[in-house]
Order: sequence, then C-alpha cells, then structure tokens
Amino acid sequence: MNVRNPQGRTAFTLVELLVVVAVIVILFALLMPAIGAARQSSRTTKCAHHLSEFHVALRRVSLKAPLTNANGWPAALSPYIDQAGTLLRCPDDVTSSSLPSYGLSTRAFRMLGGDDHKLVMLDYHKVVADVVGRIAPDPAQWGLGTTIAQRHRQQANVLTFGGTVQLRSVAALDPQDCDIHDRLWRPVRDSAYQWDRPNCAKELPLTPSTSTGGGTTSSYAPCPGLTGTTLTISALNASVDEPDQGQQTLVQMQITLSAAASQAVTVTALTSDGGANPASAGVDYTAVNQLITFNPGETTKNVTVTVIGDNTQEPNETTFLQLTYPRFNGMACQELSASTAATLTIHDNDAPPPGQPADPCKPQGYTQQVDKGLNWLARHQFNDGSWSLKHSQTAGCNCPNDGSPHESRIAATAVALLPLIGAGNAPGSNAPYADNVCRGLQYLMARQNVANGSLAEVTDTIANRVMYSHHFATVALTEGLLAMQARQAQGCAGGGGTSTTSGTTSTTTGGSPAGCTIDINLLQARANQAAQYTINQHMPVAGADQRGGWCYFTNNNSPQPWGELSMSTWAMLGLNNARRAGLSVPQPIFDTLRNTFFPTIRTNPITDQGWTLGDYRYQARLGNGRWSIATESMTACGLYVNMMLGAPSSHTKIQSFANQPALVPWVGDPMYNFHMTHFMHLAGGQPWETWKGSIEAMASGQQAQGGHIDGSWYWGSCPQEPRAATAWNPVGGRHYCTTFSLLCLQEYFNRLRISQ
Repeated sequence: MNVRNPQGRTAFTLVELLVVVAVIVILFALLMPAIGAARQSSRTTKCAHHLSEFHVALRRVSLKAPLTNANGWPAALSPYIDQAGTLLRCPDDVTSSSLPSYGLSTRAFRMLGGDDHKLVMLDYHKVVADVVGRIAPDPAQWGLGTTIAQRHRQQANVLTFGGTVQLRSVAALDPQDCDIHDRLWRPVRDSAYQWDRPNCAKELPLTPSTSTGGGTTSSYAPCPGLTGTTLTISALNASVDEPDQGQQTLVQMQITLSAAASQAVTVTALTSDGGANPASAGVDYTAVNQLITFNPGETTKNVTVTVIGDNTQEPNETTFLQLTYPRFNGMACQELSASTAATLTIHDNDAPPPGQPADPCKPQGYTQQVDKGLNWLARHQFNDGSWSLKHSQTAGCNCPNDGSPHESRIAATAVALLPLIGAGNAPGSNAPYADNVCRGLQYLMARQNVANGSLAEVTDTIANRVMYSHHFATVALTEGLLAMQARQAQGCAGGGGTSTTSGTTSTTTGGSPAGCTIDINLLQARANQAAQYTINQHMPVAGADQRGGWCYFTNNNSPQPWGELSMSTWAMLGLNNARRAGLSVPQPIFDTLRNTFFPTIRTNPITDQGWTLGDYRYQARLGNGRWSIATESMTACGLYVNMMLGAPSSHTKIQSFANQPALVPWVGDPMYNFHMTHFMHLAGGQPWETWKGSIEAMASGQQAQGGHIDGSWYWGSCPQEPRAATAWNPVGGRHYCTTFSLLCLQEYFNRLRISQ
C-alpha cells in the first residue's frame, strides 16, 4: 500500500521560485522612481532650508549696514552661516564651479518693508542674479539654460525679501513678462540704462477714455469673443478708522468685471502711497501686489488691504489701489480696460498727548524713527536751552561718542533746532517739542553780539573761524521766525503769539506748553541782525582771485581770498530764509553768487534755459589736491543753491546729475547725505522717490535701539569718502550724526524752508 507524506512538501518547485523572483523584481522596479523622487524631494527641501538660513543672515547683516554689493554677499554673510561653506552649495548642484549655488538680486539692498513679496535670492549657477540688474550685458540671458539652475525638476527655489521660500517654475519667474516683473522683481528706478522692465513684453499702453468714471482703454488689436468689458473697483473712495496700537483692520476692496468672459481675465492690483498726507506701506498698511484671476463666468473678486494701528496723533492718510495690466486669456485687448485708482483714507483715532488740548494747526505725520531721534535730542538739551557736541555732560547721560573738545554750543544748538522745527515744533504750538525749540532760540538770541549781529562761539573767535557757528545759527533763527510767521498767518492758536499794546509799545509773544515764550518782534530783529552780518562778511569781489562767497573767516581777517562752497551754501540758506521772512537782503548779493562766485568753482559747465551749471568743487584755488576736485557732495551743494537762486529743477544739468545711478546714500557720511537729500528733493521725480527709499532704509537700519542712546546715530568713519570725511564724525560726535541723519530721514515731510 502506498502512504503519502502526511507533513506535505519540504521545498519550492522551480516554477514557484521563479515566480517569487519575478514579483520581487517588479516591486523593485515600481519602487525605484518613488525612492528617487523622495531623495530628490529631500535635496530640494534642504536647498530651501539653505535659503531660509540666508534670510536670517541677511536680516542680521542689515542691522549693521545695508548690503550694497550683491557680489559680496557670501563674505558679508560668512559670520552668520557655517564656516565650512556647506550652506553655499545646493545638494542638487552637480557643477564643478567654485561659485555658490545661489544668487542674490542686485536690487536686494534697495528693498524696503513694502517689498516683502519681491524676490531677493534664487537658485542660480551664478553668484549674482544679474539678469535683472544693471550689470548684465543682456537681460535676455534669463532664457539661457546656463543661467537658471532649474535643478529641481525644471523648477528653482526662490527666497522673498519677507522670508518666504517657494519652489517655482522658471516660466513663473520670468522678468521678461511685465506682469511677473511688476509683481516679483523690484525695479531699479534710478538707472540711466532703462532697466526698469528688462526686455519684458510690451506693456499695455493706456489712453484716457471718454467714458464716465475715468476708465482707460487700450490700442491693442481686438480679441475674439470679448466685447466692451471693464474692470472697476466698486468703491472709488473708501475709508476706515485706524485701529489701536498693535491691532489690524482688514479692508475689503471689491473688483468687478462688467461682464463675464469666456476665457480667464487677469489684472494686477497694486497699492501706492499718495495724496497730501500719504500713508506709508509697512507702517500704516500692508502693501498689496496681487494678481487677480476671473475664471470664465466670474465677475467679482475681493482684494484685502490690511491697515496697521499706532498711537501717534497724525492727519488722515491716504493710499491708492490701482488696477494694471488687464489681460484676456493672456492677451491685451481693445475691448478690455481698467478703471482709475481708488482712494483708501485712513482716519486717525489717536488723541493729543495727555494734558494738551487739541490744536487743529498742529503739524503731524512724522514717523516713529524720527520721533525717537527727536526724543534723543530733547533729552540731551541743557537747562539753559543749549546743546553741545559734548552731549554726555547732560544729566544722566551715559552715551558714548562725544564730539570735539570744544563744545561749540551755538553751532550744536542751531543744528539741533533744525530737525525739531522741521517736524512742526514751532514756538507757540502744542507740538511735543515746542518748548525745546523755544528755549533753544532764546539761547541763541542771548549769545548774539547785538552790536554787529554776530553769533560766534568764543572758541571760534580764538581760532578766527567766527562764521562757522554764525551761518548755522542764522539758518536756525530764520527757520524759527518763518515757523512763527506761518502760524500767525494761519490764525493758529499761539501762532506767533498774541499782541498786546500799551501806549506806543507793542509786544508779540509765542507761548509753548512748558511756559517758554518768544517775542516774535525780537526774534525778527535778531534774525535781521544775523542776516546783515552775513551780508557784511561776503568776501570781496576784486580781480581773478577774489570772487565773493563766504568762508570760515571774516572777510577782513581771512588768510585766503577764496570763498568756500560749503560755508557759502549755509550762508545762502540763511539769506534766502531772511528774504522769505520779509527781511532786507539786497538782490546784488544773489547776483554775485550766481554770476561771479559759482563760475570760479564750476567744471564741465552746461548752459540751458539761461543758466550755466556744472560740477562743483570746494574752492576756486587749484593744484591743492582735494580742494580742486569736483565731488558729488559739493556738486549737490552747488546745484542746490542755484535752485534756491531760481534755477528750475528741469535744467538739463540738474536732471542729468539727479539721474546718475551711482548716487546712493553713503553709510557714515551724514553731511553728504544731507546735501544730496535736499538736492534730490528739490530735483523731484523718480530719482527723489528712489533716493528717499534708500535713505530711509539706510538711516532706519543704523539707528541705535534701546538704552540711553535709543533713537540716535553714530558712525566712526565713512568708508565711501576717500577724501577727509573720516575726521568729521568723531569731531561732531553722536550729536552731529543724529541731527543730520534726522534731517535726511524726515525730508519728505520736512517743514523747513531750506527744504522748499
């Protein structure tokens, strides 16, 4: 009998073994792409992490100094990233190049808070993302495969200025597309090479429409399937109450498409500051730069504007929301148009400071950074109303960086008064620092030589440099007088004081919150004496060497016959103010400056509109190194004073100088920045807008934070100035650096007459 094995088989057959092997091979083949994708994803994530690390390092670097050279970013960031350099290499970068795997945009150093969504660093082969900067030979290089890495499955990691890291396709980053360029890339705006939109598609040319509502229409060819469609903002005049400090309010602005379209319609919504009292992006609201898409059948979309609250009393402020680049299925069409901008008004909700009644004539609107700087100045005023370059002598001060051993109290007081008056703190007003201004003006008048009008420091007299303090003080006295006259003319409470008459005597005083009063008639008389002394000290005009102007010395004790442009600028500002205040300043003094003094210090003259301007040097004398070299600072002075004399801002030389791309603020040189800021403001236009943004970024990033130095500035030297500026900061100290930085930072709302 046959008996089967009750325990079954003990081995696989050959067929079964082959089946198992086949299944394993198939599973391995199926898993390999997934494993590869996971590894790819891991490398992509690690690359993105590198960019996040760079963002932190960039922020830390910007606290010390603006990054002004995109080529040098690896060295600038090296103290804050791994020293081995592993962060500089993307895991997916297989090239043998020694360059970092990433590129910093050449525009990164110009970015401000409102640029948070703009691209600042990209996954590039090159160390510099120069395809959108001024140094690229051809912006079309963007389309070359050797420029963009495209390491991560035809995509690139990008870092925005606000810190967001995204993985985007190259097409979604292409700056040659106008819409993408405006949303993601920061314009240069100050370049003479016209690189605002490098080789982007032709933007939609808009012409005024005759239709009601101020719409715009295009001259493009017609688009099939689209008829008379308009994009509008439903509420052209919206308003919102400002929220409290630390709070935010969301404002919905509805965008309407007049008729549903068969294909997608896109438009870009942009906010921009404007109006008599413009709001500030990043301070009063969060900037909007948003691509809006209406899918087929859709007719309404919402745009959200975030309003930011503060506790500063200020006027109502406005921002504009506008629609740009309307497109139907990616094309600009005759039938598609966009409305004009809508206005959003932010109503202030902050009460006056405690104990001070509301004053409708009180100028408001300066930033917190400026207020902190003004507060530092107020805390370092002496009991007699003066300021000193040796600011540490004030009670309780432990600030480092005193200035010259000579206190130079008259000059220090005069320059401290300028930013305070410029912020609206006129004697007689309820402004927070009106009392400081009142006491400072009283100090200057008490130190004036009533016999001849001179405002000279004792130490200046010993060195025979009496005009140094006098010119600054004359500007301060005339600015104070003009501020009081303006309030008086406007009928403001305390505007220039109230007049009382007793017999034949009339007295006008301006009161300040702390009780300080200024007699406007006395101030006018003292300002007139100071102006007349300036006129009397004009350098002689006799022969080729004596051509007028002013210098540090009196005209009869000067060891040299040449006027100096620096002192002549301050003299001119004081005399121009005096003329505005109704004081007697003979016209020949201005004619001599224009026709006799300025030609001796001018190079490369250009004649236009009856004016001959040029590049300017410090003095007329030649063959003495830096004195005979035309510089940016002196040229700004020369053109600035010529504008005070009546030269139009449209003059060929003024505009060509203002549009030079190399003109940027210098970290550590307050006086250069002061002259350039005032010149650029008077020149106006886009160069001024760009300069303003740059000076705000530079000054804000360098302002001291915390402790007794809070709100002040100090630089030991200026690395950009190759001549002698390194000596001035230690001489002027923290007081000098703070006052002139404030004058630059507050220029866009400055109420000084020298800024107008």
